[in-house]
Amino acid sequence: MEPNSTGASAAGAAGPVAVATDGSPTAGTAVRWAAQEAARRRLPLHIVYVREPQPRYGEAVPDGESGADERGRVILAAARASVTGLFPGVPATTEELRGHPAPALIDLASGCSLLVIGHRGTGRFAGLLLGSTGLRVAGRTACPVVVVRGDVSGTRGAVVAGIELERDNAAVLELAFTEARARGASLRAVHSWDTPDLAVLSAGPLDRMEALLEPWAERFPDVKCTGDMPFEHPVAALTGESRHADLLVVGSRGLGGFKGAVLGSVSHGVLHHADCPVAVVTARPETRGGA
Repeated sequence: MEPNSTGASAAGAAGPVAVATDGSPTAGTAVRWAAQEAARRRLPLHIVYVREPQPRYGEAVPDGESGADERGRVILAAARASVTGLFPGVPATTEELRGHPAPALIDLASGCSLLVIGHRGTGRFAGLLLGSTGLRVAGRTACPVVVVRGDVSGTRGAVVAGIELERDNAAVLELAFTEARARGASLRAVHSWDTPDLAVLSAGPLDRMEALLEPWAERFPDVKCTGDMPFEHPVAALTGESRHADLLVVGSRGLGGFKGAVLGSVSHGVLHHADCPVAVVTARPETRGGA
């Protein structure tokens, strides 16, 4: 299926909100979440289905027009129909991508403002965000990736940002504050460690947290912002915070207590156990070495 005339490449400087679907219930939830986000951002919605080149085990290789072609059309049509009535002001387009999911979605993300995926799928999409494919996508895209899971009601009134005091948090805080403002929500910045970091402790961590948030609080005066520095494992801290949040925002790299986040053990734990959608922000090339 070819992209419609208002597909991802034609969205302009602010690309569309893209969402991947495979027809599963969790993908359906992701599509509706993405449509609501597109409405909030006043952006188009681009729904994609990734069709892998190899047939499933036991299937014959199709020739020409096939059941696989029809499956993609049906899934995309159903996904689009599920949101057009709920969000009539959001232009929604569809596209079938060919290839392996991770590189196809990474390539797609280069022209998007946000890439949204459900935390589980069916068929060969199963485990997309909880398995190796998902870890190849999150943190490797030009735009943030949101894994839709947990409570998606959007009624908790808070956005949580996982930050690292020893690294540039600009990308994470920019998305977190922007989302908090758009939702009329408060923002809670969290830095956690499960072992004492003497370098951080000796430098006055609370003062550093306040200094880190001050310019963002000035830029977003309408967003109520607080900071917290719990002494516990980052997975436990962020999972606990997610129970009171509408969105959890984390970066694609980390040090100290966040070592390995978000593409290591911390990210795996958060993506498995968070009770709200999780946004993974790719570190900016010019800031990956830290501030």
